[in-house]
Amino acid sequence: MPHKKQGFTLIEIAIVLTIIGLIIGGIFTGKSILRQAQVQSVITDLDRYKKAIQLFKEKYLYLPGDLPTATSFWGTDTSCPITPANVIPKTATCNGNGDGRIGVSTSNSIGTLYNNVGTTDGLESLRVWQHLANAGFIDGSYTGAFSSRAGMEDPGMNTPLSKVSGGTFLFFYILPPSNMVDAFPANYNHVFMYGESPGTDLGGTAWLNTPLYPVLTAAEAAGIDQKLDDGKPGTGNVLSPTSDEVTLLTPLPCATGNTTAATYNVGVSGNVCVLIFITGF
Repeated sequence: MPHKKQGFTLIEIAIVLTIIGLIIGGIFTGKSILRQAQVQSVITDLDRYKKAIQLFKEKYLYLPGDLPTATSFWGTDTSCPITPANVIPKTATCNGNGDGRIGVSTSNSIGTLYNNVGTTDGLESLRVWQHLANAGFIDGSYTGAFSSRAGMEDPGMNTPLSKVSGGTFLFFYILPPSNMVDAFPANYNHVFMYGESPGTDLGGTAWLNTPLYPVLTAAEAAGIDQKLDDGKPGTGNVLSPTSDEVTLLTPLPCATGNTTAATYNVGVSGNVCVLIFITGF
């Protein structure tokens, strides 16, 4: 006897759709949990780097990157003071100038940290990571120099690689000018800046004036700020820049304004935030 072809019943279709929905929901939930863990690691890394710098100073009496006798410990990089094309991690290093300040940003903008590129000051904020790794206070190996592969920051090569894709830290000193055009007023001194390396996307040498790009959503930045500080982008020891580091005029949508009354603009989607952590030293 010939068999009749039968289609799926409504119950079978409903079961299949339910299973598909559970699979899709599980994927999105898994991605959300992973992202939350990655963002949480920013706090863990920050604490680890602060402790490493403090321990380094206790041992060598200078901040990493600023140590004026670094080559006596780890050998001399023959390309001192700077190697724009260097992309090979190594231990041979350069001396800092011993002035107690790392890679000073001296103008009215945090975006001009590398205006003194080619000088000891312009290099110290990258030697920080090389000195810390050479001394055994952090894992890895770093070039301590600018990279032709990715411009200023090359995460994993001259700055630490964050668990958040593209994220990295810079450590440097900001003088307290009264007319900062791209940051909230604060007594910054030495800070960690956390964001994404701009790479070579800007073209030419524009990256020299651009420390970091947004790598966090406003909600993620607010969460970090709430855990470490007061939850506000314009006050306390956790802050965000007020404008784009390239134009210095285009407001970043991370905050709702450029006054200290601003809040994190959590209604905006996408990566819109860079964070600045004031260290107190």
